[in-house]
Amino acid sequence: MILSVEGSHRVDRRGVEELGIPEILLMENASLSVVAAMEERFGSLEGKAVMVLCGPGNNGGDGFALARHLLLRRARVETFLVSSGSPPKGAAKKNLEILKSLKSPRLLKREGDLNKAPFIEALKEAELVVDALFGTGFRGTLRGIFFSLAEILNRSALPVIAVDIPSGLSGDDPNPTGTVVQAVLTVALHSYKRAHLLPPAEDFCGELTLGSIGLPEKFGREESILETLSPTLFPTLLSPRLKESHKGSYGHLLVVGGSKTKPGAAWMTSSSALRSGVGLVTWAAPPSAWENLPPSPEVMLLPLRETKGEASGEDLDALLASLSDKSAVVVGPGMGLGRGAQRIVEALLTKCSLPLVVDADALTLLGLQAAKLWRPGVVYTPHPGEFLRISGAEKQAVERDRWEEGKRWAEENRLWMVLKGHRTLAALPPKGFFLSLDGNPGMAVGGSGDVLAGVLGALLARRVGNVPPEEAVLAGVYIHNRAGDLAAERFGQEGMTAMAIRDCLPEAFRLVKGER
Repeated sequence: MILSVEGSHRVDRRGVEELGIPEILLMENASLSVVAAMEERFGSLEGKAVMVLCGPGNNGGDGFALARHLLLRRARVETFLVSSGSPPKGAAKKNLEILKSLKSPRLLKREGDLNKAPFIEALKEAELVVDALFGTGFRGTLRGIFFSLAEILNRSALPVIAVDIPSGLSGDDPNPTGTVVQAVLTVALHSYKRAHLLPPAEDFCGELTLGSIGLPEKFGREESILETLSPTLFPTLLSPRLKESHKGSYGHLLVVGGSKTKPGAAWMTSSSALRSGVGLVTWAAPPSAWENLPPSPEVMLLPLRETKGEASGEDLDALLASLSDKSAVVVGPGMGLGRGAQRIVEALLTKCSLPLVVDADALTLLGLQAAKLWRPGVVYTPHPGEFLRISGAEKQAVERDRWEEGKRWAEENRLWMVLKGHRTLAALPPKGFFLSLDGNPGMAVGGSGDVLAGVLGALLARRVGNVPPEEAVLAGVYIHNRAGDLAAERFGQEGMTAMAIRDCLPEAFRLVKGER
């Protein structure tokens, strides 16, 4: 889950007050989680020279406890308390006192201390550095000795492990205003914050992992601003296929899209749906859209009358009549922007009661009418540019915080949307708001969204199992991104294509079912 900084503090306090877990035990668990992550990344810590930099607050308290556990693992540890003001208090003070019984930390109070032998020698010897200076509640910019220390670390190129968050970042703000410690590994504690997951702040985190502080995994979930996607959110859909099922059990998807100049989009949507477990697929398009494509014998064709290579809309009644034996619809991939296409999109939104995925050109045709024409069962799937067209949001606001703008628009209009891009957002009010942590830059390629539309359509089309529509949407986003990661492993991010993502869907489904 993803919490605000204040929400995270409330959850910590509730852990103490409601569960009776002492604050010092939360620190102990946090430090053990960071040590475990370090061992996972760097192997045995025995004999390794580790510099631990601790601030005067609770983040520093985690650092003192961590330094103790490193000493117990026979690491060569040099700990520095960096503080020009008040000394540690409460549980942090206690952890400092315990550490002193093993090996006393050195004090760095002013910038001149960074030029003295204890620090210079420790830095020269260090193989790893632990950043426990500031936590997620930090505000503003690093100043004085903290600024100088961050600059020294960044110039040193030493591997830095950040406790909860790299110093210089504010957990709530992905846009840092000053120098930030560059980490190679960040262990977020109990929950993620916005700065962990949004650029440019996320780039300072390096490898990101989630560590336990001893609270139940979903404790404080009601405080979350976003949920992270995982297979636990769609258990119904991952049930085994019924032995007595037939092709009708898994639905009949209608894909409406494609044109003479953009024939491949709807073809990829249709073929991706077939690789996502749907029973039947019919592709409705002008014949010029498929005449030069390789045959896909499993896909049935519904020819539409055309004008200049696009659907004319003249046989709209026949198209609507064809919905009688369908269970879901995808509209938009490659269909063009003519008047006929617009008539089809508006008719499907107003006269079709089936689950409907609205993608690509269909979103552009809707424009600012999207919110007004939305109905339950519809899922909009814009990329950031299409989102600007349908929401009227300011470009700078979306570039600064795509999640918040997408969440706000979906919540205000009570509509469902999958906002594509890095960290895809599934906004499904009132069911919640969900973020995908999977996927990779290699998916930024033409056709990737068409594949996603096919996966979503296939899962929404299922007739068996009483799959809740929100599970179908969440599973579609998750599995699509997992397929993208598999494609990147197989072909590399530079060489992968949308068809590679499509071809990895069966393996993604198999792996995800095994993750339950």
